[in-house]
Amino acid sequence: MKTKSKLLVYLFLFFAVFGCKKQDLINESSLIENSISGKVRSWLESQPAFVNYQKVKAGNMVIDVPEKIEWEKSEYFAHSNTIITPVNVGNAKKGQSGYKFLAAELYETGNIKKANYYNVLIDRNETDLPVNSFITPELVKLKKIPAEFTGSIIQYDILNTEIFSMYYHKGVLNNKTGKVVAKSSMTAGLRNGVKDDAEPGPENPPLPEGCSYVSIDWYWQVYVNGVLVYEEYLYTSTVVVCEGGNEPGGGGGSPTCEQQNENFINQGVAVSGLVYTLPGGHNGTIWIRNYNWPIFTAATWGLLSYEKGTLVKVHYQNFERWEFQSFEHIRITEVGTVFGGTRTYEDLGATINITPPRTSAWVQIDFKVKSKVLCWPLPAVAILYNANKTFYAPNTVVVLPPE
Repeated sequence: MKTKSKLLVYLFLFFAVFGCKKQDLINESSLIENSISGKVRSWLESQPAFVNYQKVKAGNMVIDVPEKIEWEKSEYFAHSNTIITPVNVGNAKKGQSGYKFLAAELYETGNIKKANYYNVLIDRNETDLPVNSFITPELVKLKKIPAEFTGSIIQYDILNTEIFSMYYHKGVLNNKTGKVVAKSSMTAGLRNGVKDDAEPGPENPPLPEGCSYVSIDWYWQVYVNGVLVYEEYLYTSTVVVCEGGNEPGGGGGSPTCEQQNENFINQGVAVSGLVYTLPGGHNGTIWIRNYNWPIFTAATWGLLSYEKGTLVKVHYQNFERWEFQSFEHIRITEVGTVFGGTRTYEDLGATINITPPRTSAWVQIDFKVKSKVLCWPLPAVAILYNANKTFYAPNTVVVLPPE
């Protein structure tokens, strides 16, 4: 079952030289912002896809690392109807290079449009500015990247599934990709079921029999064409793991139908799989390329998305290259077999943006999956997903001789 973070929000207002009217205005503004964060929190926790944890493999276990959304630190940006809230991963003490947060966009009516998690990571070799100085709605939407920014912007949905990873050098997008990875180790309590000699201390108080501390070290890794070129330690978080569950007193026994249904639903995740390019028309001037790529996987069943790109060869003064003339989403199809329940899907269409140079196209596929186990007596649970991919023109730039 999902672990809901329970927070008590203490709001302290400090005023130096303010008159009564000024103080009333500030109190009113604070109440408005607090009500917005409360509304976002209520909406988020009602979403079937929402999780406030990350799954991490530790030895032969898969554990849930809890995430605390720090609602009391929310910041509301009225000009873009966006609220941004820090997220603490596993009670970690954040370093200066990495920052995770939740960004929610609202309609003019005040209803919630959407929410996503983000990791923003900066290269300390390039700037001394704190990460927080870059966090704005414009950065979230990739509309205004500061010239001082060198690092990664990674977006996740509310299921903590990665949507995209962008890397910028001095505010300019390049071909690197970044990701946050976890490396874990037992630090106190049990090691493979046997007590170790670690002495409990202020950071590691004594645990009940059958429980262990697991330290999670988080790293920022940067890749070029799939090759790791840079790795930086971010911070360490600690989780208590007990035999039978993540919390002391975790029970055993056979799962209920409700638990089976939740586990069955949680098997499904949106992915951004490898692109397969299929033959198309090519006459030297116009090139049709057909693509398919995995967008969803759930054990032995999944979904593929099919796209079509039309490219034209463009001649410039000293070079020529292929550029996208158009890009279309064709359809979604299912592959594989479902065991233990049923899954159906609905194609909700695509958002397609061809970059100004027309050498790449960014695609977001929106879709819905309904899932339930055989014993579940109620209707299948429907969850909205999206998958994202950037498609590149097959360019080797040809430099032409001067005329």
